[in-house]
Amino acid sequence: MSKSIVFYEGEKDYKYSKIVDSLNIDYVPIKYSHFIKYLLKKIFKPLGKNIFFHVRYIKWRGYFFTIPIYILILTLCKLKKIKITWTCHNIWEHQFQSRLQNLLIRHLIYFASDHVIVMHSDLIHNLPLYKKEKIIVANFGDFREFFESQNDINKHFKEKYEKWLGYNNINYPDIVYISTAKINKLQYLITFLEKRTILNGLIIAPKINITVKTRNIFLYTDDMVKGEIKTILKKGDPVAYISHNNISVPTSIYMYASYGIPILGYNIKPISSIINEYKIGLLFDGKTDLGEKIKIIKENYKYYRENALKFINLNNWEKSILAHKKIWKEN
Repeated sequence: MSKSIVFYEGEKDYKYSKIVDSLNIDYVPIKYSHFIKYLLKKIFKPLGKNIFFHVRYIKWRGYFFTIPIYILILTLCKLKKIKITWTCHNIWEHQFQSRLQNLLIRHLIYFASDHVIVMHSDLIHNLPLYKKEKIIVANFGDFREFFESQNDINKHFKEKYEKWLGYNNINYPDIVYISTAKINKLQYLITFLEKRTILNGLIIAPKINITVKTRNIFLYTDDMVKGEIKTILKKGDPVAYISHNNISVPTSIYMYASYGIPILGYNIKPISSIINEYKIGLLFDGKTDLGEKIKIIKENYKYYRENALKFINLNNWEKSILAHKKIWKEN
């Protein structure tokens, strides 16, 4: 009985390492251009029955290198009876120039896929009605191991951050935002903190074009921060701010929950569903008094912390592995 072979583009990051390393499959990285060449060379040759093509992230590379490439790959996969798995992380991807482009590619890949993996059931409602039975719900897991293993120190960040703590005479910030998301409601937090200077906020948002006006906010957009994250998340009793606006399951929910940090999340599904179901924090929208929400979380910090740790124990990598195994198991 042959192993399943799963081709994918990119690198096997921590998330997929936790999922695929325990499965009896060959998880093979390959560029789309190389995958097309591979398929064309095999066009008249038989392939094994346990071969899969995994679309992990939908990417926009311009009109010529996006729509035609996806159509070609998906068509060749169908001709060679290669099963297509698409993991839907975001309904609205970060890299697309317009939502129409995003919508067209998402529908194309959905219809071509044999299986679709979503990281929360709420995402199903934003996908086509066609063949809902091919959708499988999975999840992320505990990220603490990942962050504890990060040892690369960003000296520029560390120096500036420590100076900022000293200037404000604090040991840790009241509010923490750590994310690379381009589609977000981050400005709402910044505007709030600029008015409520009694609170301090740490914002790590690499490559985001945004500015702050007050010294109670430490904004770092220059580069990635890795080794310092574990120290930040283990210190004190901060409130995490999640403001994704792209209808997604932010991995930051799992990152904060791994450290028992309560969340103040933007009121959009599936963020709102996760926070409400597991009671790991509170929600906000464009009319919310963030100060009142933060006060409630701080006064009930132990309650939210315990719920966050329960959430991460229930939604673990083992549960996600079982979901993926249903698709890529040996036949």
